[in-house]
Amino acid sequence: MPPKRRSKTQGGSASKRRMVTIDDDDDDESLNEILEQIKQQEESEALARKLEHAGPSRRGDDEVLEDDEAMAIRLAREWATEDREQTVHQNSSATNNPPEDSPDDRLREHRDLFVGTRKCSKCNISIPSPRGYVAYYSAQTPPLSLLHLLHACCPSCKTNHCRGCFSVLPCPPSCKGKHKEKGSLCAVVSCCAEVRAIALFEALGAFDRHYIGERTTSDLRSKAVTKTKRGSASVGPGGTGYGTGSCNELQDLPSHRRGRGTRTSGSLEEDAMTSSLAVASSDELIVRALNTITLFLPSPYSESPQVYDMLPHMSIYPLLTLSQLPELLGILLRNDSVTDWTSRSDVYNAMLVLLRRMADCELTLEIEWSKSDGKLIKNNALYTHFQKLTKQCEAFLSGAAQMLEGSDAQDGDEDMEVVVKGTSLCGEIIVARDDLERAMQVLGRDPPNVTDTSPTAIDTGNNKGKGKNKGKGPDLTIEMERRYASECERLAFDHIPFPQDEGSYTTYNYAASLKDTAAGTRNPKDRLHLIKELAVMSTSLPPGVWVRVDEVRNDALKIMIAGPEGTPYAGGYGKANPLSKASIEYNKNITVHTMKWAMIEWFKDEQKDGIWADVIASHFTIRAEKIRKW
Repeated sequence: MPPKRRSKTQGGSASKRRMVTIDDDDDDESLNEILEQIKQQEESEALARKLEHAGPSRRGDDEVLEDDEAMAIRLAREWATEDREQTVHQNSSATNNPPEDSPDDRLREHRDLFVGTRKCSKCNISIPSPRGYVAYYSAQTPPLSLLHLLHACCPSCKTNHCRGCFSVLPCPPSCKGKHKEKGSLCAVVSCCAEVRAIALFEALGAFDRHYIGERTTSDLRSKAVTKTKRGSASVGPGGTGYGTGSCNELQDLPSHRRGRGTRTSGSLEEDAMTSSLAVASSDELIVRALNTITLFLPSPYSESPQVYDMLPHMSIYPLLTLSQLPELLGILLRNDSVTDWTSRSDVYNAMLVLLRRMADCELTLEIEWSKSDGKLIKNNALYTHFQKLTKQCEAFLSGAAQMLEGSDAQDGDEDMEVVVKGTSLCGEIIVARDDLERAMQVLGRDPPNVTDTSPTAIDTGNNKGKGKNKGKGPDLTIEMERRYASECERLAFDHIPFPQDEGSYTTYNYAASLKDTAAGTRNPKDRLHLIKELAVMSTSLPPGVWVRVDEVRNDALKIMIAGPEGTPYAGGYGKANPLSKASIEYNKNITVHTMKWAMIEWFKDEQKDGIWADVIASHFTIRAEKIRKW
């Protein structure tokens, strides 16, 4: 800013003086603008230097190429940082969405109902919760020892109360739960929802005690038998040899030989008889326990439902979940022995009645839909076993139908009785499965479909370069593999009519053998054994193996095998023939032949209506992308 000029007439008269006014506002505004521009320029330069320093490479001659080792170290650091961020995000999500209460916590809320002390309604004396031992030794259902525990009698005034709602009962102090004059159960059984939960608590406690005791006894018996076999094993005859036992372990089974070894045979027969009686006695107790538990479960669809059926007590779910009942049901449902089903038909019928009752109520249906190991885990445990069991039943019914329709009934009475008994039980199992699925649909829980896909689980390959496996997208997503395995399980086994031309199986390689063995298949004993084996096979095939059985001749089978990955057969299909000889000439160009005969051949029009049409469509639809890469 230029200096101010002084007037030439300083000190002159007032008239000759002139006032000079200088306005500095414009100069101040221009100065502020200049300072602001300088500040912005400095900030821009600082930001540019920062970006240049943080850039992936330097300009000009300072540019340095990153070697493989440096790149690996840098990527490892970046991936570790991303993993830590993902872990922090998951932990924050878990904090925002706390898990559901465990069954133990849910049951702990009702502790006072089962073991608490209450006051008498008349004399105000404390009445402790009744304690006792429930046993299933009598045929009475429910056992009287359980009904007695549903009463809470005052030790002072002898007033009998309902142990659930603690209302006064007209029963005498010595009431055992059943009136001899009327022949009916005490009214306490249907008093309230709380007493029904207490009855279930006592029934499950008795069942757990029996089940754990039987399991412990069985384990001890097995260890004793193993120890005895080890002690009696010799190292070959005359002290020679290098191993114990023999190649034929069936010699330990009971036999009817005379002379030498008769004593050992008799002891084995006695042990087998004792074990059989123990199993029968245990099964009888299990049937009574299952019937008692079923009696106290809510039944909203009965002819005359009560309030406790429509509004059951909330402790029922944790009681059932924490008991040994789900474990027993899982063992029974996983059993794939048709012989065991028929011999233990009483146990399986009681189990089916229990499962159908559990499916009637949303509170108990969750037990069949989920599995609990302290926390609620949705993995369809019992329902998955139920699906496999019903598939075996359907396979058994398909084979048994031909035996029942034929003229084999008069040839083997015992075997036909087993067939009739097994057919009846299999029909009940299938009906129970249908009831369970219907209940799931009503409650909005559709049964899982093997062809369903979860969008959250699908890796579309867009995440390449993010997280682990960066730069290497998986050849096939986990979701597609899961779907393919489910489709293989669904289509693995089936009974179908094989094409025939005037009674001859034209498409079957062993059609001549079928004619020669036609008479032998009429033996009910052999045919029943084959039907049982086919029922087990229906749920035992690995992914990539499919079996089709003729509806009439169950000994006529066709097998389809998918080419394993990592081999020249990969992606193709071949009908297995275990008697075919190896071909060296074929193996020279095996990949070309796989493309020609195991892939393209199946796309012809004549295969659209073949017995493998559904398998071919499922395989090439799901694995189309992966096969193209091969």
